[in-house]
Amino acid sequence: MKKLLSSRYRNLRVKWERTKKNLLENRLLRGLNFKPWPDGGGHAYSVRVDDNFRAHLRHRGSGVWEAYDIGPHKIMGHG
Repeated sequence: MKKLLSSRYRNLRVKWERTKKNLLENRLLRGLNFKPWPDGGGHAYSVRVDDNFRAHLRHRGSGVWEAYDIGPHKIMGHG
């Protein structure tokens, strides 16, 4: 994830930081469009980073989240 944000998607760094902050405050904020992501297996979720990009996360338990992928809406499998 860090590699993608430092190269291909470096323009998303600020938006991703804002998304992480909002997730910590309340993952159910309407703009995040936080939802389960069945294609990612157990404990996987998807969150909106901006109008075209989403990130996929896994809940590791005890309040620990891991972002494992980020990309354009369609490439991430969201139609």
